[in-house]
Amino acid sequence: MVFVVAGLTVLAGMAGSIELFDHLGLGQWLRYVSGLLALSGGVLLLIPSGAIMGSAIATVVTLGALLLQMFMEAASMVPALLLALLSGVSLVQAQLDQPVATRRR
Repeated sequence: MVFVVAGLTVLAGMAGSIELFDHLGLGQWLRYVSGLLALSGGVLLLIPSGAIMGSAIATVVTLGALLLQMFMEAASMVPALLLALLSGVSLVQAQLDQPVATRRR
């Protein structure tokens, strides 16, 4: 649910996200992309068959946020580190629960 709320917050332009993405200088398209990715990752995490893909999307989004905070020094990195750790653990757990089938010859 954290990723669903975060995605909706970014898409709605709340919590200073418009200013943050303006400060990046890449335009608001990145805000929409990251909000949609966070939202879709959160929704997929709620669906058991989409847990692997949702965890992968959530991990990529949080690692991107972590890199952004490292270079911008905007705020504390602790929340981004916690989310990256949790999404990475959920990716490993989802893979252990339902391994991705590979074709072997």
